[in-house]
Amino acid sequence: PISIYNRTLVANFEAISYTITANANPTEGGSVSGAGSYTYGQTATLTATANTGYHFVNWTDGNAAVSSDATYSFTVNGNRNLIANFQLNTYTISASANPVAGGTINGAGDYTHGQTVTLTATASTGYNFVNWTENGTAISTNATYSFTATDNRTLVANFEAITYTISANANPVEGGTITGAGDYTYGQNVTLNAVANAGYTFVNWTENRTEVSTNAEYTFTATKKRDLVANFR
Repeated sequence: PISIYNRTLVANFEAISYTITANANPTEGGSVSGAGSYTYGQTATLTATANTGYHFVNWTDGNAAVSSDATYSFTVNGNRNLIANFQLNTYTISASANPVAGGTINGAGDYTHGQTVTLTATASTGYNFVNWTENGTAISTNATYSFTATDNRTLVANFEAITYTISANANPVEGGTITGAGDYTYGQNVTLNAVANAGYTFVNWTENRTEVSTNAEYTFTATKKRDLVANFR
């Protein structure tokens, strides 16, 4: 005799497991989290965190950009190899002269994070370099100022006009009086007046015994220290 039995069978399935890899480019640009094994249909969330001096650019898969968001989520349906791309920050280093006529500046421009910036302040004729300031705060008294770029910066090179002493004397002393002598900054107009005393007449102005003017009122621009003599007779 043949025996017949009822049977209940179960077909068992398992979700396929896929590997999601993620790396930083360049390695020092930042870190990546969320990579690992996922089953089909799961949501994978990858997060790219930039290191100091870098910023996140995008995620790429092969040569294709897939997201510009640092946090990238997707449904897993296969193995994937993703790259988080980072880029060095670029900073603008601005530098100006105060006053503008005081001198010239070299070295300002755009720099990437970590680069060495060297600013050089060159005083114009008749000026001296004083210091570098940033937001009104003095940061260096060296005309050549070097630092590492870590942020945007706006610097000012401060100059001051050189002060010259203009001396003037009467010859002979009793011959007359002089006005206008004193200290002047570079580029200022100086006006000296020679006024003869009773019984004398003005002759000329001399400097180092060389005649420079026959006008009692002598005007010139301060560009150096001067020692003048008003001659009377």
